[in-house]
Amino acid sequence: MRAQTPLTSLSYRFAPAATVSCPAQVLVIDRTNGPASILIDTISLLLDNAVSVTTVEDHDDALRALDYYDFGLIVVGVDQWRPMQIALLPHLATRAVGRLIVVVSRDMPPGTLQRPRRFGAQEVIVLPDRAADLQALLARITERYLCAA
Repeated sequence: MRAQTPLTSLSYRFAPAATVSCPAQVLVIDRTNGPASILIDTISLLLDNAVSVTTVEDHDDALRALDYYDFGLIVVGVDQWRPMQIALLPHLATRAVGRLIVVVSRDMPPGTLQRPRRFGAQEVIVLPDRAADLQALLARITERYLCAA
């Protein structure tokens, strides 16, 4: 897993979006080793340098990052320890108009799966337990969201 630098210490070094030239810019809003972090770290390792990932844990840092980067994909991790991440979705939807927002969870109860969609997420993903299902999910996410970016 790659070492992450807190966004607050990097904010003065952000370049305007026009100077960034990566095939896919991904913003991950999740705790360390959270479901979204693990999913995107795995995809970025498999795709080598085809994905540029910025990871933040804090809502303010996420909104600040949107001011500096033109992310093609925003991935929000939601789990039993941080269910309030869903509260960030309406803010992301208004600040990141036209950008894809995906919510990733390990253990989201079936009754709450539609809630993130109502708040602006295009897709809600519950990480599978089986390796074959995870492999299929990685291929689908890569094709649907990252190769088109």
